[in-house]
Amino acid sequence: MQEHKERKGKAAKYTSNHHFKNLEIYFESDSRSNASKLEWNIKHLLKKDKEELIKQKSLEKLKDKIDINKYNYIKEVR
Repeated sequence: MQEHKERKGKAAKYTSNHHFKNLEIYFESDSRSNASKLEWNIKHLLKKDKEELIKQKSLEKLKDKIDINKYNYIKEVR
């Protein structure tokens, strides 16, 4: 997440131009590849499904699309 906040390094170009105000939910993965897969799948959810994902603090909605055991929910944002 620090890469996104500092807007340097390998952060997404969109994030470097559009600052985020707060982080609603944070998952950790073992690789950048898995993180990108998770991000892609979350971006393609409907808004109501994204809101539910935040409320439940779980990736259950995505269990048919990705291996949700590869991700850990981080309770406190660092």
